[in-house]
Amino acid sequence: MKINDQMTLYTIPSELGSITGDTLRPGGLAITERAADFCGFSINDKIIDIGCGFGTTLKFLHKKYGCSVCGIDLRVPKSSGEFPFVQSSAEDLSFADNRLSGVFCECVLSLLSYPDKAAHEFYRVLRKTGFLVISDIYLRNPGVFRGLKHKHDSGACEVLASIRKDGEGISSCLSGAMSREQVSDLVQRAGFDVLLWEDHSESLAQLAANIVWELGSLDMLISIMLPGDCSDGHGQAVRNARPGYFLMIACKKSTTIG
Repeated sequence: MKINDQMTLYTIPSELGSITGDTLRPGGLAITERAADFCGFSINDKIIDIGCGFGTTLKFLHKKYGCSVCGIDLRVPKSSGEFPFVQSSAEDLSFADNRLSGVFCECVLSLLSYPDKAAHEFYRVLRKTGFLVISDIYLRNPGVFRGLKHKHDSGACEVLASIRKDGEGISSCLSGAMSREQVSDLVQRAGFDVLLWEDHSESLAQLAANIVWELGSLDMLISIMLPGDCSDGHGQAVRNARPGYFLMIACKKSTTIG
């Protein structure tokens, strides 16, 4: 994936940024904190944040846990002077093998063109005792898309994959949304064991309520995320798929935790 193939998360439509704040995702830092506490991260741990955006997660992990942090994004973040930063895609990380204690991928996996390749990269750079933290949109009723062509082997629907404004390359977390089974299978194929799966759909519901309050209706969100003909033809299909939000934590299959 070339640097300009997609816009970064911090260049999402202003209508959403004003509602989500700098975290740009459901649940904000509360889910990040839950993950960091579960993993037991501390001052000696080296962690990267995929799609670091404004650097909000980096700041939080460094300040609260003392972690050594580095941001990964397709474009130079506005906060790139505060922490180390690597301009790179998730599918081609410039880190040595078995180097990192943690990889955070928050509301980013569903944006990637090649999530399977990214998952294998996450496995490569993590230490034997490292943790992969993923939080993202998932489809609780993916069967509504049966019969539609898929974007890639992970199972993301081409209809959802086309959530981009012509000429601007804008993606949303619906772009490559998968089911729980598909996400679990993806990370397991890369060599991970799933240690934790938590449903945090209440955070998405709260965000939806905030959007209704600020924008007037969820149809406004769909018109932003599914512009043009896509929103006209598939908005109801997206609603029927019952998007939810999850937290997953995984480790290398050879790792014994505890």
